[in-house]
Amino acid sequence: MSATPNANTCSLRRRHPAEEKPPKTNSSSPGSRAPATAQPTRKASPALPVSRRRARKSDVAREFGVSIRTVDKWIHEKKIPFVKISERLIRFDLDAVDRAINRYTIREVA
Repeated sequence: MSATPNANTCSLRRRHPAEEKPPKTNSSSPGSRAPATAQPTRKASPALPVSRRRARKSDVAREFGVSIRTVDKWIHEKKIPFVKISERLIRFDLDAVDRAINRYTIREVA
């Protein structure tokens, strides 16, 4: 006999993708599960209506067409009003933010 292991018995040999066997799909047995490589599919949840008085930073950014970093800058410069509920939790009144943004609008002089 030869000292080299057979390709069929060697567990360290990488298989070519065409050689891999498809996972068994025997759903009739009670203990069967999906293969370990299958990822659960998540359905996209519909966007919830935004409360105009309790808007998040992302809602403000989406409403005014700016990035979240711009909203952070406005907060730091105290250009927009916000409610700081805790160290990390900030909420906005979109109507008050809209009025604050309008103060910085440059109007043409006729």
